[in-house]
Amino acid sequence: MVYYLALLKLVVFAVIAAAELDDFFPEPLTAANFDNVMSKGFHFVEFFSPHCSHCKALAPIWKEFYDTFHAEAESYDVYINQVDCVASGDLCDREKIFMYPMLRLYGPNDRGNGGKLLASFSKGYERTVEGLTAFVREQAIDSREELLQSPKEITDLMKSADIGAISSANMIEIIAGQIEKPYLVSFWPGTDEELNVNTFSQDVKDNKLFSKCPRCLDFRNLWSMVGRRLSPLIKQNELSVGYLNCKSNKNICLSLGMDDLLTDNYGTYDPKIFMFLPSNRGGNKIRYKASTLNGKQIINWSKRLLDIAKFEDITKADLTKKMKLRSSPFRKEDFTEIDVDPTITFVYLYSKETAVAEDFWLLDHLVQPVMDLRSNVRLYKSSDMEFMDLAKNQEETLIKYVNQEIADPANQLHFDEEMYTARTLTTYPMLLCFKDDSLVSHVFQSFGSHDIRDFNVVMDFIRVNANPFVEQMTDASRDAIFPRNFDPSFMSKNEKVVLVVTDANDHTKLHRQGYALSQIGHRFHYLKQMNQFEKLKRLRGEKYAKVEKIKAKGKDNVEIIRALREQVPHVFEIKDNNVHLVYVEQAKLKSISENLGWSKFNAQKYEPGDIIIVSRFTNNYWDTSLKGQKLSSDTISEVVDILSAASFQKFAGKGLRSSLSISAVSTYFVLFILIAVLILGLSKTRATARFRSRPDKHRGLKPFFSDAEANVGSGPALGKVD
Repeated sequence: MVYYLALLKLVVFAVIAAAELDDFFPEPLTAANFDNVMSKGFHFVEFFSPHCSHCKALAPIWKEFYDTFHAEAESYDVYINQVDCVASGDLCDREKIFMYPMLRLYGPNDRGNGGKLLASFSKGYERTVEGLTAFVREQAIDSREELLQSPKEITDLMKSADIGAISSANMIEIIAGQIEKPYLVSFWPGTDEELNVNTFSQDVKDNKLFSKCPRCLDFRNLWSMVGRRLSPLIKQNELSVGYLNCKSNKNICLSLGMDDLLTDNYGTYDPKIFMFLPSNRGGNKIRYKASTLNGKQIINWSKRLLDIAKFEDITKADLTKKMKLRSSPFRKEDFTEIDVDPTITFVYLYSKETAVAEDFWLLDHLVQPVMDLRSNVRLYKSSDMEFMDLAKNQEETLIKYVNQEIADPANQLHFDEEMYTARTLTTYPMLLCFKDDSLVSHVFQSFGSHDIRDFNVVMDFIRVNANPFVEQMTDASRDAIFPRNFDPSFMSKNEKVVLVVTDANDHTKLHRQGYALSQIGHRFHYLKQMNQFEKLKRLRGEKYAKVEKIKAKGKDNVEIIRALREQVPHVFEIKDNNVHLVYVEQAKLKSISENLGWSKFNAQKYEPGDIIIVSRFTNNYWDTSLKGQKLSSDTISEVVDILSAASFQKFAGKGLRSSLSISAVSTYFVLFILIAVLILGLSKTRATARFRSRPDKHRGLKPFFSDAEANVGSGPALGKVD
């Protein structure tokens, strides 16, 4: 018995030791060991104060980040550390830590006796486990080759690729489009003396600009990575890359609206990147506007822009090489992984027989707004009418695909020629949209040149179709999937998001989950078209019934013609009941729901394979079928049924947020407005009474800007792309 008790104690001690080992976290670095640790490998360091509220809020996130990622990071020689700035104040002063928490990436210095600052955690990343992980992956692991370059290697690269400071005269030609190839330019808050081909690779201790502008040092490392990875395009004479020092080119930077780069407020320096296109490609200046600034994203943006700015005239065969165009039904085996960067292509289809020069003016003005879209959107032109055949073939194949999961022949879908014609009938030029891994194609119906030349209408069509057919929920995509702001020009209040819960550590079931999402998306898309077509037939019937009534009353032909000319409203609205298909990891569902304020949503009850339908803009969600059964990737038909009921029959779901909190906020807001109006009214009454007896010395003067012409602004012009 004593033996068993002793054995039990050993087991308990082993479990406790294992738990303590799991909770292990490195001791904070100090001035005594900081330089030695930094001299080997790469280090992501949190400088914190134990008294800082933001540091306390970050602490559990940092701990989880360490627990989940340190093993993988260390396999790439990247380590996660901390420095307590209360205990090691001198060290933090030396490293110029001016706020807490401050997160920095260090690497070994060139002398091998300490570290050098490589990058700081930027505003483009969220302080979440996912955001911290993404920063280390992109800035340390993906950029490893660039970080290991010596100053001489960086200088040699800049010289060989001719990446240097641009002169005023050259910059004026670049802005005017008097260049033979696109020019990628970054703008800096320094002078030509501070930043040139000889000083670009210097350390913070040697370069005056980097010493006073830490963000400039981060950007230097990023820009050298961009130059290195774009050097093949530079050598192929497809692209030029350079940088402009604004304090040596003040007038140019002022004309481009970069006043902030002419001040000494380096703490708020925001790197600016433009690509200037030759005049024969529209002569536009296209700005990089993404919130996250990392080399990989800038490189992909540059390559995408180079592809779009060619306005390549492609064929259907060409497009099959550029994206995953589908012309056959999917199989479960097709969904073994999640495509993180699917392609969405818009084809500007024109007829050679009827096209005129004015038909192509729109394309130049689409470049900047298309490049501002977060997804991998491409834009081409074509006169290949096989694209219309492709769109029809995809719809016929879609029918075959969804019928694979409809056992009862009586319930199977059928291709409707009349409906297809009604939603695709158009004049030329027009736009077609195709997406990776999708049999859904969208047609911009143009009934005259005024339609396809309307910039706002065309951009609304592009925006509403710019989301991938299926995507993954991440920190970066969350606010695009569930936008904070509603824009009625390309959004609808009745949109839904279909979430399938996945397990990041078990992709063996992904093929079933991906197949289910695809089936749901394709089947509901066709049902939505059928619903819209029924509405169209009803409206047409009402119109012709009205005409018959007028005829029966013996009215004259003028009234009959007037009734016949009444337009039936356009019913094939893509945004109407639009559905977004999304993978969401089980481990992230709770934090995502909290971030979105879903106070009544119990994220912990869902398992991998479960499906949740969430209203994109209202307070509803659905997680059970019409019979009350749980929705999952094994209940495709039940998911489509509840999705259809919620969309077409206004079937109410459960509440995401407390209705009390919503009404309370609204009530308090209304009360605040009423009180403010009351106070202002009382103030105005008193002021009027006080000054009523005083003569108005300036009665003959008109109020400033009372002239209507003085209030006319320049407004957004179609030809101005910024």
